[in-house]
Amino acid sequence: MEGDRGDQKPLELAIKRIVSAKLLVKPRDNNGGSLLRLFLASSVSGAIHYGWGMQISILTPYAQLLGVPHMFASLICSSGPLAGVLVNPTLNYHSDRCTMRMGRRRPFILVGCLLLSISAMVIGYSPDIGHYLGDPKIKCGVFSVRKGASAMVIFGFWLLDFANNTVRGVTRAMMDDLSVGNKHGPQIGYVLFCFWGSVGVTLGLAAGATGKWPGWFPWLKTEACCHVCANIKGSCIASVVYIVITMALTMAFADEQPIEKKDVDTSHVQSFSNPFKCLKNMSPSTTQLFILTGLSWLALYPFFIYNTDWMGREIYHGNPRGSREELHMYTNGFRQGCIGLILSVIARTVTTAFIPKLCHKLTARTVWALSNFLMCLLMLTAVIISVLSSNGYRPSSRHSRTEPDPTLVAIALGIFALLGISGSITQCVPMALAFHIAATEGGDSQGNAVGAISIAIVMPQVLAVLTTGPIDNACGDGGNTPGFALSAALAFLSWFLGLLLLSRKSDISYSMPLL
Repeated sequence: MEGDRGDQKPLELAIKRIVSAKLLVKPRDNNGGSLLRLFLASSVSGAIHYGWGMQISILTPYAQLLGVPHMFASLICSSGPLAGVLVNPTLNYHSDRCTMRMGRRRPFILVGCLLLSISAMVIGYSPDIGHYLGDPKIKCGVFSVRKGASAMVIFGFWLLDFANNTVRGVTRAMMDDLSVGNKHGPQIGYVLFCFWGSVGVTLGLAAGATGKWPGWFPWLKTEACCHVCANIKGSCIASVVYIVITMALTMAFADEQPIEKKDVDTSHVQSFSNPFKCLKNMSPSTTQLFILTGLSWLALYPFFIYNTDWMGREIYHGNPRGSREELHMYTNGFRQGCIGLILSVIARTVTTAFIPKLCHKLTARTVWALSNFLMCLLMLTAVIISVLSSNGYRPSSRHSRTEPDPTLVAIALGIFALLGISGSITQCVPMALAFHIAATEGGDSQGNAVGAISIAIVMPQVLAVLTTGPIDNACGDGGNTPGFALSAALAFLSWFLGLLLLSRKSDISYSMPLL
């Protein structure tokens, strides 16, 4: 068992450690099936990440367009971290012990995909539902608060987060199961999962970036749903089609072997109601790593929440609560932000492939420090161009349609892309260091170290969504500059403390597979 732990993925190992479940996985007699079969079985990962791509691109702008104030828009994102803490361990625990004839994982995937489809339709049709619930009649291009539509969007995105976590964790576990004894190697399932994830998130971002859905399907527009809403509705309907197709492929080609009740080991089951147990007995090295990981994520996450909103407000001079022209500029800006997110995903994917080589050459300590310093520079640059853009914006009249400075737009897109590099390193390297600490200290430190880092990733996200909007509102005029300035300071602090606290014992060569 000890030798097998190094082959498990960091986040999955942390979850399995939290629930303390021992699982019997039988090697497959047919070498895990053909590569094509595994490829098609993992396709539902694309549907999961399609929804995630839509969420990170349109959530905060769309909520504000429907009337949610900027300072409260970030609170909608709190469902993601909470779902990660509560849903993933619970569902992995129960799917490990599912004895249904269709397999252990596929029942959960089926239910999760159904919830994903419902959430997408709720989000897409939220203005129409709100109109039915009593929202006032709207005039296209004129801002109006729609309480019913806002409530449905919030409900839809929360349901989307929980559904995503339902399918994501179980699908990863299923691909691990199918890879056991596979002739292509134990990592092939996760590699295919990540490939489909990259495809899905790119399609989701592209769907949010385009504004042509109403032109292709005019029936998307209704008396309660104008161009922006119709465009998002088209993206959501496309996501449902994508979910149905990929779910059918996964259900058909995932050749799961059902287990019997006698094969389920329940001798070591403990309560998983307290996932923070691992924080009680942290070693000094794990404590330092916990602090640095938390600071890094606290610096990164505000941009994750408000990236497209920042492009629409500060760079394109738009306002979701402003005039017709300001609304037009805001929607153009957040669509351009979707393009920036596509660049970020590409940079993140490429960086992930090169992290092992970089850490082998420069050491993980150095790579992480450089990443935090780069993050600091990028967030500082975002603050500077925000100020320049705001001060240099002098419309000739109240209703002019002044375009943003192309140079500042190009710099903003560069920030999106380069932050993909920092995001990839921030996601991967702390986990590798946690495994290094566990291997160095031995004993029961592996579960504590990896579990602690999982908490250090989730809790800063919760803190960021609770504080970023109110900080922006208290320190500015409702823009994103104050929160980004704080992010730059936190990234600098993380860089400095990383050089100070991380001992040279953490200069590992990093040979762990990350894909």
